[in-house]
Formats: sequence, structure tokens, C-alpha cells
Amino acid sequence: MKKESAVYGLILIFCMAALLPAFAETTQNIPDILQNAVPADPLPTDIQKEEVLSAAQEWLVEDQLCTAQQAASLEYRAFFLYHEQFNQGAIPVWIVYMLNEGAVVWKAAYGYNGDPMSLVPYEQNFECFQLPDENFWDNTYPGWDRWTELQAFASLFEGTLSFEQRVQTAERWKPYVEQWIKDHPYYMNQPGFEYTITMEETYGIPDENALSEQEAIKLAKAEVVRMGADAATVDTRTVKADYFVTDPQNPVWVLWFSSVRAKGMSVEEKRSDITNTSSFQVKIHAYSGAVVSSYMDSPIESAGRTVQKDMINVAAPLDLSRVQSE
Repeated sequence: MKKESAVYGLILIFCMAALLPAFAETTQNIPDILQNAVPADPLPTDIQKEEVLSAAQEWLVEDQLCTAQQAASLEYRAFFLYHEQFNQGAIPVWIVYMLNEGAVVWKAAYGYNGDPMSLVPYEQNFECFQLPDENFWDNTYPGWDRWTELQAFASLFEGTLSFEQRVQTAERWKPYVEQWIKDHPYYMNQPGFEYTITMEETYGIPDENALSEQEAIKLAKAEVVRMGADAATVDTRTVKADYFVTDPQNPVWVLWFSSVRAKGMSVEEKRSDITNTSSFQVKIHAYSGAVVSSYMDSPIESAGRTVQKDMINVAAPLDLSRVQSE
């Protein structure tokens, strides 16, 4: 499967490069989005190439940028791709170029679903980079409901809800998240926190066999010290506790420790030890008290960390240096 994907990627790059013969000569040193794009293959449910080409031609006329006859005389080229400028690089778009006698004069961006995003002269930047209907909270809860739900979201994230309220809140959101995944095929490229708390984890209520919250915190503090944190400042860290029954037979306490909040400590003193500026997460088995996992999140180390995303139907980046003239 990996070998087939690699071969497919090479074929896709070669085919797309063959479709760009004039671009190297017509860009006139203008940075083009194709130079840093990652080509993709549209899903059957996405708007297809011929449809988006026709839509771009109609858009020119609707915006009175040219007559129908002039629009029909132009050459149109479309590319389906991922680019960091659009939707944080997580959702592909169609980029359409409109050429007159080999020179690109207009360019347009469309969402994978056919939503028009931006139509501008080639030398100008696109004006819209985000599809409006891809935000879970804005679209699932319009109007004042959005603020109510986001307040609940903040309370859940901060750990200020009771355990019963956390269970009820996550269960209320779950069917909406499930439907959102079905309706938005690229959501899983960059799922939000709403996915984690409804689909990946299951909130629970500690039973009589589970360690108490305070017992779990005590064990977690010992683990944080074992990982290198200063025992003298561990009590100054803000602690948030969650209880998950994702595996019903092995429930866990998840304890989140903030960076050091010690009063009177100078910035220099705080930064002298990387653990002071780091946060910690510790998972404790709710029945046995054993440490299931633990890690330290350092802002210094994570600043240079690279996160690789799994994309849908993505090949390698385009290499315009390989484009040959027709």
C-alpha cells in the first residue's frame, strides 16, 4: 500500500507539472501559491474540476470583470491542493488560473465544496483564506447558543464543572460531533478539542473503588517531582483533575499541572530551571494508583517542534523547477 501511494504521488506530481508549462515564464517573479502547495485528489463528494472551471468563468461575468464572450476566450487551469494560507493547511481548495494568450490575468479560490472564496487579479493576494462553514461551534450553535456552549466548553476545559456535569455536557455534544464528521470530510485532518472530549475520551464519575481526587493528586505530585520538578514549588502549580472511563475496566485520573506560580520568584529565577516554565500531565490508574503515563510539556522545547499531519489523499509538494515549457 505504501509503495502504491508513493507511485501514485509521483504520477500526480508529474501530471500536474505537465499542466503548468507557461507558469515559470508568466509569473514575473510574483510568489505563486503553487510553489508551496501540496496537490490533492478531490473526493467524489467534492466539486470536480470541470464544474469549478465553469464556475470560475461565470464568476468573471457576474462580477462584470469581462463580457461573456471575453470570458469564453480565456484559458482556465484548476488545481486541487493544500496550502498553509488556506484553512490552516488542513482543508484543500481549488485554485483556478485564467490566462489570456499564455499570461495569467485572474486567479480564483474555491472551497472543496464549491463555495467561492476569492477572485482577484493575478498579481494581488487572495482576499479570503478560510471557509466560513468549517467551524464546529459557529455553525452548530448559531447566535447566542454559541456563547452559552462556549462558556460550557471553557468550564469543562478548566475543570470547574462537577464530574456529573462533565459527563452530561460531553454526551450532549457527541451526536453533533458525529454528524459534523459525516458532513465535513476533511475535519479529521485537524480535529478540534470537541473531538477529543467526545470521541477519544469518555468522562466518568469516580465510584467507591476509585482513589479520591486528593489521593490521585498526591500520587501525581510525586511523579512530577520524580520527573525533575522542584519539590519546593510543586504546590504552587495550578492542578486540574479529570476522570475518564474510556476503558471502563481501567479508569484513570488525569492530572494537569501548570507552570510554577510562586510569588516573589523573579523571571530570571523561574527561567533558570526548565521545569519551572513547563507544565505536566500525569495519568494515574484510578483503582491501583499506578502511574499509567506522564510527560512534561516545555514551551522552550515545543517552540521548535514539528508536528506532522495526516492528510487525505495527499501527494508530495509541487516542484515548479521541474515544469517544462510546452
